[in-house]
Amino acid sequence: VVFDDASDFPARNYLGVFQNIHVLCSEKNVGPAVGRNRLLEFAKTPYIHFHDADDWFFPAWWGRTQKGLQNQDAVFCEVSSYAGNELLSERVVGLTDLSSERDLVRFCLSHSMLVPCGTYLAEKIRQMGVYNEKLWQSEDIDFHVRLAAQGLRYEIIQDALVGIQIRQESRSRDFLATRLSLLQSLKTLPGVLSSHYYADLSERLVETGSQLFKLKAREEAREAFQLALSLADPHYHKSGRFYK
Repeated sequence: VVFDDASDFPARNYLGVFQNIHVLCSEKNVGPAVGRNRLLEFAKTPYIHFHDADDWFFPAWWGRTQKGLQNQDAVFCEVSSYAGNELLSERVVGLTDLSSERDLVRFCLSHSMLVPCGTYLAEKIRQMGVYNEKLWQSEDIDFHVRLAAQGLRYEIIQDALVGIQIRQESRSRDFLATRLSLLQSLKTLPGVLSSHYYADLSERLVETGSQLFKLKAREEAREAFQLALSLADPHYHKSGRFYK
């Protein structure tokens, strides 16, 4: 199922001879969170996987994923990033940290779960929560933190089974927009997470505040720091000694 978000390059023009493909078209650009929720509503399959148009599967993806989904709500695999044909990073997500810690909430607060790394039991996702449609960016971080907070059962595949293309013109390269959207999400999480995770949330807030400050979004940076300090005493783990 393809969601065409009012593209200037209609998806139907690129599907060629492929059969049994449904195209859902939006009359206006609504963003990825809305698009993924529409796909989830439409899907009739037991499993769902969200996949951007410029990403691709490695040959072993479905065989490995299908095996991992037995008795689990989700499977997460590693992702490799490319610029053209050049490999930038073999393992973008950093799932080795998750395998050693096994705390999905803490991992999702400190890392970024990318769209194509996850495959989910569709009914479980419908029950536990869909994408926050108020977020234009950073919707995947918000989505995964909320799922993790509800006790999502998962399996990890340490090998990269998906490739993504890094493009300078992509929406994710707009660092100010992504950080502002991330702050918008982080501000809602104290009402979602137990106080057990406030220190981790505080660290992500000060990291985001530092990035916003450097991007000259001073008011929003101040808001991030103040919320962080109200939750816990941050240690600025990702900052240098002079900055601390």
